[in-house]
Amino acid sequence: PLKIVKNKEGNPVGLEGRLGAFTVFIPGSQIRIGRVNNLEDYLDKKLRLRMLQKNGRRVTASQRVILEEEKAEKDAMISSGAKPWQLKDSGKSYIALGMINGIREITTKKGDRMAFAKLNDYDGQIDLTFFPKTWETLKMQIQDGEVYAFKGKVDGSRDTPSLIVDSIENPDDLETHSATSVHIKLSSAFTSEQDIFELKDYLFERMGKCEIFFHLGTNKSPYVVKVNNQITIDAGEETISQLRKIAFVEDVWTE
Repeated sequence: PLKIVKNKEGNPVGLEGRLGAFTVFIPGSQIRIGRVNNLEDYLDKKLRLRMLQKNGRRVTASQRVILEEEKAEKDAMISSGAKPWQLKDSGKSYIALGMINGIREITTKKGDRMAFAKLNDYDGQIDLTFFPKTWETLKMQIQDGEVYAFKGKVDGSRDTPSLIVDSIENPDDLETHSATSVHIKLSSAFTSEQDIFELKDYLFERMGKCEIFFHLGTNKSPYVVKVNNQITIDAGEETISQLRKIAFVEDVWTE
């Protein structure tokens, strides 16, 4: 288990734990990208660490260097036009629109039928996986060579990420154009430093292609602030839904 380490003045400076015969120290600044407001939030969390320094049986380690490398890789892929599922964000939900082909049905060890396929659009393809329950529900609706909008979750555990299909969406119900910006209306209560760090950290975790605009109200009139172009965000349903749950966010919409 991890414990909080304090300096001579009694201020928390990091976390410490044991790894075999070694004592591992993680400075507060090396736990994540951005400021850590409360070290207690990380006492029960699993950290991915890289050794920065070793002095006898005491090791100084960092999770931040790993997160920064992953963020840089994602930023590079986004800049090159990569699709969201190519970022290997396992567990995140996406809707993928394209033409299905190469449907391959197999029988599992339990005797259930499932399927694999490819979904192609104008600039690439993604592997599709239909687990037995989903395949049983959808197989009569799917024909090779037709266009579908599949909703599912990304499996990034392999070298080539795939979409684990949950359902078929109606393409006519999808937006006719991709969102290019996300607009966030903040309440007048958005004033504390902790609020600022909370929102900034969330935006960093949801990197994407859309520009961000803050809408703030004053006693005289509302005004709009465009966020630096270095910070862009994903406009997926999950991102918008989570933003709306933040206490000081009054509304969120895309354009």
